[in-house]
Amino acid sequence: MRRPLPISRGLVFALFFLVPASGAFAAEAGTLRAGAAKSEITPAAGTPLSGYGKLRGKKTRGTHDPLFARSLAFSRGDKTFLITSLDLCLVDEELRAAVLRKIHEKRPLAPENFVLTATHTHSGAGAVGGRFWERFIMGKFEKKVFEALTSAAAESGVAALDAEVPVRAEYAQLRIDDLVENRMIPKLRYPQFLKILRFKDGKDAVAGQLLFMAAHPTVFPAKEKMEFSADYPGVLAAALEEKTGGAVSVFVNGAAGDLRPHLPDGDDKLSKMTAYGRALAEKTAAASFSPAGLEGPWEAVLERVKLPRTQVRISGPFKIPSLIGNRFFPRKTFFQGLRLGDFVLLTFPGEITSEIGHEIEAQAAESGLRPLLAGYANDYLAYVVPRRYYRDMEQYESRVSFYGKDMAWFAQKKMLAIADKLLTAEEKAAMEAPGTLEWQGELPVLLLHGSAYHQGFEEGRLMKDKIHSGVDGIFGYFRGQIPVPLVNRLIIRSIGNRAWKKMEPYVSYEEYETIRGLSDGSGVSLGTMKRIHALPELFPALCTNGAYWGKATADGRLIALRNLDWNREMGVHKLAAIKFHDSRGREDFVN
Repeated sequence: MRRPLPISRGLVFALFFLVPASGAFAAEAGTLRAGAAKSEITPAAGTPLSGYGKLRGKKTRGTHDPLFARSLAFSRGDKTFLITSLDLCLVDEELRAAVLRKIHEKRPLAPENFVLTATHTHSGAGAVGGRFWERFIMGKFEKKVFEALTSAAAESGVAALDAEVPVRAEYAQLRIDDLVENRMIPKLRYPQFLKILRFKDGKDAVAGQLLFMAAHPTVFPAKEKMEFSADYPGVLAAALEEKTGGAVSVFVNGAAGDLRPHLPDGDDKLSKMTAYGRALAEKTAAASFSPAGLEGPWEAVLERVKLPRTQVRISGPFKIPSLIGNRFFPRKTFFQGLRLGDFVLLTFPGEITSEIGHEIEAQAAESGLRPLLAGYANDYLAYVVPRRYYRDMEQYESRVSFYGKDMAWFAQKKMLAIADKLLTAEEKAAMEAPGTLEWQGELPVLLLHGSAYHQGFEEGRLMKDKIHSGVDGIFGYFRGQIPVPLVNRLIIRSIGNRAWKKMEPYVSYEEYETIRGLSDGSGVSLGTMKRIHALPELFPALCTNGAYWGKATADGRLIALRNLDWNREMGVHKLAAIKFHDSRGREDFVN
C-alpha cells in the first residue's frame, strides 16, 4: 500500500491581488495586503516522473529534493487574486478545477482571480494527468496521487489567504542574457530578464515575492537518477527563502519554449543545477528595487476559447486527421489576464517560444503597461512556434506543435485582446489617438500612435489618395508588361498571391496587423495589400542596407537603413513619406 502524499505546511505569509468588479477600473480604497505560503507535494517513491516521454511512466526510486506548491495572494479592499505555482511539468484544466474547488470550499475565490501555473520541472510528479496523451509524459493516472497533490496545492493557497499582512510593493528587472540560451535556434537571442515583484511588511522584511523568467528546468539528470526534483527553480526559491527568513518565493516560467539554462562546462549536472539556481538567487538579492506602482486599476479577465483544429503530424507531410486528433487534444482552453496597477500579467496554457513572447510583450507595452508572461498556466497545449519554423520537422518544438501553423498568431491575438480588455477608457482613447499628417513641401510627414493595427489604419486613412495612386501605378506598370487584357490581371494576381504565400511565414503578427490596418484605413483590399507587400521579393535588386550602433553613432543607439531600389517607371519614388512611430512601451522610431 502506497503511503499518502506528505504535506508540509511551510506557512509564511500570504499575498492577495484585489480586483474591482468587472468594468470598475478605479482602485478600491484600502491597504495593500500580501502574504505567501507553501505546501509539500512530493508523492511517494514508485510514483512516475513527469517530463520525458521516453520514460513511459517509469517508477521513481525516491526524492532528490522536495516538490512544493507555492502560493501568493494579493488583496485590497474586498477583492482577491491568488497565484499558485506547482513544481510540476504541467498542469491541465482538470487539475486547475480540482485545486480551485478545494480552495473554494474554505475561501470564496472567483475563477478569474486564480492563476495556477507549473514551474515545468522535468522531474516532477507524474500520475496526475487523465488525458490519453498525458500518459506518455507522466504515466498512468492515479486518483490517490491526484487527490493528495491537489489538496496540498489548495492548502498552500488557503494558507496564503489566511496569512496576509499590510505590505508595500517593489519591482526589479535584471538582464540575464548570460544565463539563458536558445536551444532551438542558437543564434536567435532576445533580451532575457529576471523580473521580481516583491512585497515588504511594516518591519521592512520580505513577505513574499514573484519571480518571472524563462528557461527549461531540464538540468537535473532525471532519466539517470529517477528521483523527484524541483530542478533549478527549487534551488532558486529555497536559496531566496533562506536569505529572507522563510518568505516564500514563487517561480513563474514564461515564454520558455525554446530556451534553456546556459550552464558552465562540466559533467556534474547536480552541481550545475545548484550553481545555476544560486547564481539567480544572488542576482535577485543584489537587485535594485523601486516602488512597483500597484496603486492604479485592478481587474481580471478569464476566457475559455475555442482552439483551432488539431494538426498532429506523424512524420513529414503525414498528419493524423483532425477528426481524430480533436478527440485527444483540448478543443477549448483558458486565456487569462490580471491587471495590477502598472502591470499586466498574461497567461498562456502551454509553451510559447521566446520570439512569440517577445512580440506579445512589445505589443502589450504599447498601452503603457508593464507586461509579465506566465506560461504553463491553467492548462497545457504543448508547443507553439513561429510560422517559419512550423514545417521544420528537424526541430523537436515544431514536431510537438499540434494546432497548425497559425497557432502563433492565434495565441498572440487572444493574449493581446485580453490585455486590451484590461485598459481603462482613457487608456484606450490614448491608444487610439488619431495620427497626424503635415506636409514639408511635397513630402508628407506622419505621426502615428498606438497598436500596430491602429498605426496602419491611421496611415491608410491619412494617405488614402496617395496609396490608391501608388497601387494603381504599380499594377498598371505590370499590366503593361503583359499586354493582354484580363489575362494580365489574372497572371499578376496569381504571381502576387504565390509570392505572399512564400513570404508569409516570415511576416510577424505585428507586421501583419499593420498591413491589415493599412487595408482597412485606405479601402484597398487586404489581398491587394498582401500582393503589394510581396512584390519586392519577386525580383533581384541592389538594395543598400546598413545597421549602425555603438561607437558608430553619436549616442550609441541603433540606426538601421534600407534603400529600396524600385523600378522608377512605376513612379513609386514620387510617393515617399516620413513616418514617426510614437511607441509608449519601447523605443520610438522613424521610417
